[in-house]
Amino acid sequence: MGYFITAPSITPAMKTAAVSDIASLNTILDAVKIVLTPAQKATLLKVATVRGAEIVSIKSRLIDAYPSILPQTCTAIALLALMQEETDTASLIAMLTATVGGLETHLKIIQNDVMYVCGQSFDNAKILGNTVPAVKVVVDEISAEFHSRVNVKKVAIAYDIAPAATIEIAGVVTDSIFTNVGLTVLTILNENGLLADAITLHPGSGVHIPPRWTKITVTNVSATAQGHFCVFMQA
Repeated sequence: MGYFITAPSITPAMKTAAVSDIASLNTILDAVKIVLTPAQKATLLKVATVRGAEIVSIKSRLIDAYPSILPQTCTAIALLALMQEETDTASLIAMLTATVGGLETHLKIIQNDVMYVCGQSFDNAKILGNTVPAVKVVVDEISAEFHSRVNVKKVAIAYDIAPAATIEIAGVVTDSIFTNVGLTVLTILNENGLLADAITLHPGSGVHIPPRWTKITVTNVSATAQGHFCVFMQA
């Protein structure tokens, strides 16, 4: 049934001020925006919790003690600057994510309230339709358009993956079958999962997607051949 939730309002003045500040922020950050090609995205090294810990260990236990091992294209000072920039960027993302998260919650509340009011109005229209034929016609039309049950069979989505590439897929249906339909070996791993938990699929094999693996990373082990797989996605 749901219920109406009274929430603080975003006033027109608040929106105008926020839009102005966001525009200023975009102007500041435009200097670091870069558009990557699909090929560049595919070759990006994935750095999650485990890799982050490995980076810290390499830096503190090897590079600090033996700076000569650094590649010729980077100095110890340059690496420190890069790591500080990584921290600063992550901090900005965290602050923006908190702001976006608050707005997303507010949006859900407002959407709930709008749906509640319209839903109650629709229920009242059903009653009114008992005595006003014109209202009943519209109620029946809306019921047929939005409330009739239609069974839609889920179909697996086919993906191609370049040689030695890694792609992330969100919205995977758990406990559905992930099928390697190509001729290369693939691995799949839950978002931020441990490498030890990665599942290896040989050509022609399939596996049930484990619970909570709604966002997965798929890697093509072959460095020379394109891979192909099918996976069921949420509607």
